[in-house]
Amino acid sequence: MTKLEMTDAMKKVIKARVLLMQESQGIASMLIGLDLVEVSAEKCPTMATDGKRIFFSEWVLTIPIGELKTVLFHEGCHVIWEHPIRRQERDPYWFNICCDIVINNWIRYDLRMTLPSDGVWDWKHRNKTPEDVYRTIMSDQEEKQSLLDQLSDLTGGANDSDESDANDGSGGEGDGSDEGKSDTSKIFSDASGAPTRDERPVLSGEVWDLQDDDGKKASKDEAKEFAKVVRSTASLNATLEKAIGNSSMGDAMVSAINANLESEVDWVELLRNFLVSTVADDPTWSRLNKRHQWRGINLPSKQKSAHGGEVAYVMDTSGSISQYELDQFATEGEAIALDCGIDRIRVCYCDTDYHDTRNPEEGRTFVRKTGRSDGLTGDEEWWQITEIAQGEELNLYRIGGGGTSFDPPFNLFNDHTDDAQDCVAIIYFTDGYGRVSAEVEPDVPVLWAVYDERGMRSFNPPFGEKVRITFDNY
Repeated sequence: MTKLEMTDAMKKVIKARVLLMQESQGIASMLIGLDLVEVSAEKCPTMATDGKRIFFSEWVLTIPIGELKTVLFHEGCHVIWEHPIRRQERDPYWFNICCDIVINNWIRYDLRMTLPSDGVWDWKHRNKTPEDVYRTIMSDQEEKQSLLDQLSDLTGGANDSDESDANDGSGGEGDGSDEGKSDTSKIFSDASGAPTRDERPVLSGEVWDLQDDDGKKASKDEAKEFAKVVRSTASLNATLEKAIGNSSMGDAMVSAINANLESEVDWVELLRNFLVSTVADDPTWSRLNKRHQWRGINLPSKQKSAHGGEVAYVMDTSGSISQYELDQFATEGEAIALDCGIDRIRVCYCDTDYHDTRNPEEGRTFVRKTGRSDGLTGDEEWWQITEIAQGEELNLYRIGGGGTSFDPPFNLFNDHTDDAQDCVAIIYFTDGYGRVSAEVEPDVPVLWAVYDERGMRSFNPPFGEKVRITFDNY
């Protein structure tokens, strides 16, 4: 590689990194192994990381060295939390904002450090993952607009730079010296995951998808290796922070590592194991398997006890769950139920109370059941029944949307459902924000499928098991 001239921008970034090392060795050490790559402002208006490199433009010359040091710290946090491999198919611009909110909440509330002037944060998203924040924001148009307005105010207005035409090939200048590991022989002009900014406010410290040496989005195997290296490095650096007396930073880094590990729990397998534990698994030819019989295929069914044949799903409709995520849960929920020998799925939709399930495609036109008979016709159907063994497809809907009460579905099951004698379990799909009374515990196992990280931590039901579910791999 041809050695290039050290630019003023490169010198300043290296100086800021040295200053950061003096204050926070753990975070700064995460940056030591990253190549410093100077590019044009069209490609990177401010600063960005793909987990292997720090990209920057001459923008770094326009801000004080102290603020640049904070932006570098911010980029190090993106790496520790493995944000370069977590975007999946989410919108890059909004995923960047959600990652920033998570990082800045951590910096502000956990580390009690001062944020840069354009740092976006929000208390209500504290202790959440970027995926959780993204789900909430993308389902709330008013919050999206509010964030854009906030960012515009913080950054002094919109920016009209557009990365789509950033392909000049010049890439600025870098240096291959022992101070800054720069490699500008390859210019990442089509950075995967770089936000399409249009005229929206530009963030000072972006995260892009992990890229290979040719500037293409890394493969799954490369992403796994990246995660392995990051966790090993972060663990050593957390120990280093504690060794030099900065235990709060060390503990915070350990929490970040643990959060990454928790996000990898295979909830589908946990859900499958839960259902398997509730039904017998002995094949018998005395009764043919209905799941396949309707297709003209004769296979043995599973030997079932008095409790067997169906599972109840309760959908907490008060949360910010999207239809896309409901569809994923329906797909996995149906497949798991079939694998476990379940013939039927019954679904209850509830916010402060449960809803009539007739004509679910009509969305919010449901009649809400209260403790009174006012407005009820007697024709209401409080359970949505899907005969999956007969080939019916499970569909879930976003209905309701009021407050939260976990008791009504259990009251419905315990006191007002006469045909649930074959139900083997109840799975409650919720964000975890609410309480449930111990006295409504049913006589079948209960699993709380919690899709919100903060809700998972704070919700401690008096009965049942909890599992954290995410949709990061879809």
